[in-house]
Amino acid sequence: MVPRKRTSVRPPEAKSSFVPNSRARKNTVPRVAHRSELPSRGSMLFIGLIAAMLFGQAALQPHVERGGAEPRNTLFFDGVCNLCDSTVNFIFDRDSRSRVQFGAIQKHKDKLVSAGAGDFAEGGSEELSTLVFVQGDAVHIKSAAVVRILALLDHPWCYLAGPFFLVPLPLRDWAYDLVAQSRYQWFGAVDTCREPDPRLKDRFLDEGEGDGTKPPWFLPLGDWQPTSSSKEYEFEPS
Repeated sequence: MVPRKRTSVRPPEAKSSFVPNSRARKNTVPRVAHRSELPSRGSMLFIGLIAAMLFGQAALQPHVERGGAEPRNTLFFDGVCNLCDSTVNFIFDRDSRSRVQFGAIQKHKDKLVSAGAGDFAEGGSEELSTLVFVQGDAVHIKSAAVVRILALLDHPWCYLAGPFFLVPLPLRDWAYDLVAQSRYQWFGAVDTCREPDPRLKDRFLDEGEGDGTKPPWFLPLGDWQPTSSSKEYEFEPS
């Protein structure tokens, strides 16, 4: 007999679940957002700008105690400067709630001294070098005064206060000084302080106010405590 050849039968290979193609990799690798799906720098900048406009305007409002009155907001300006005169008209037309009062620096040395801003009055070391914004017992000058005033204006002007506030103070003041030092050459001036426009007259400080026998002119009447404040707000007569 011829011996029968033995044939070995290989068992069928087990099918692998791994399929080396791109479709399988997409199903197994966590999905990463494409660059184009992320917020662009322009979008982030826009969102930041809107946030600054909304929250900055609210943060720059004067502090008012519960049940108390809002502090007086008074802008002192160069009474012979054409640019300053235009600024007063601009504020008046956009301050429907009459929150800001006005006074020429040349006419109110006593009030500036009593508020602690005598250096910016006539005869002071920095006379007529800046707008002076007295908000309650706080004094703001240069670009800080501009920002604080913007926050008090009507919509939409008040929303500019936040973005301007985010600009570094040295840069803001540098731009302010550049304009302030050339304001007479660029915008002109008059020889004497103008009389207020009739429609503005009620918003200007009385020249006889603040003579030392009344409450400090920059505080609401209800906030004045003569026993503790009379010496604190003494001023030298002009």
